[in-house]
Amino acid sequence: MKNRPIMAIVISCCLCFSVLHPITVPVRSGTASVGLSATLLKIPANKSKVLKMKNTSRTVTWSIQSGKNLIALKNKKKSQVTIKAKKKGTAVVKAVIRYSSRKTKTYKCKVKVTNSQWECPGCGFVNTSNFCQNCGRGRPTPSPTPWLVWPTPVPSGTASAKASTTPSPTPVSPEAMSQTYIVMYINRSIPVSVQLYANSAATSFYKNIVDRGPIRYTLEPGGDNEKNMFLEIPIGSYLSKSFSVSAGELFLYGDSVLKLSMSDHETGALPTRIGRVISDHVYMLDQAVQTSVNGEKIVEFMDKL
Repeated sequence: MKNRPIMAIVISCCLCFSVLHPITVPVRSGTASVGLSATLLKIPANKSKVLKMKNTSRTVTWSIQSGKNLIALKNKKKSQVTIKAKKKGTAVVKAVIRYSSRKTKTYKCKVKVTNSQWECPGCGFVNTSNFCQNCGRGRPTPSPTPWLVWPTPVPSGTASAKASTTPSPTPVSPEAMSQTYIVMYINRSIPVSVQLYANSAATSFYKNIVDRGPIRYTLEPGGDNEKNMFLEIPIGSYLSKSFSVSAGELFLYGDSVLKLSMSDHETGALPTRIGRVISDHVYMLDQAVQTSVNGEKIVEFMDKL
């Protein structure tokens, strides 16, 4: 009985300690929720993306709820599927998990199919519209499959003629200069002499543009270092091996945007070199582009004045 006061004091001390220093019991967090890896996917036409069901070991049933003509489901697996985009539009993919005969859970993902991407063969810019946003060149169309041509049967007993082999022409460096000179007449006041490069694009430019007679082109700004002229006749392309252009160089982006370089600079894309103003006339370019004809800046190309 004599120990009761002592026990009371010990219990009181323990209660005070527990109030001042509560014991924290860790609480186990709940399991991660089940759901799709994305509820909205944007896929360019002719491209694919993988859609997954997260945090479940159950088998998922994949199907297309709407837009069956826009997308296709490939490589269906237990918890993922590959979505193949066909053409522009909006579709919906449905995923169903069955827990029992009476309990199912449905998940949906909206798929927006955008225009297919293409790399401009002229400047290398990646686009989705029908025209290059950098140089204006149109989206290339796939070449049609040529008709099969069956060989003409050779009568028996007749020796077949041996096909003659024509040696392919030696490729000409795009940096090589030709012996062709033309006149670039700027704003009908200052003529400058241009030497053409020795490549197929420069030859096409001479035959289809210069040789047809003086044609008037509007000189439009193309940035701090360039002036643009839009040709009505595409003249092909012949990519250079260098990104640098010099003051006075005429070069092509795509097959119909002709550019005049006003200073030495990097183009950011491999140019098609057409010609260059001879060194004695480069200094006149700045003065020439300051003038105008009836408020417009124009350029004419000709063999001679």
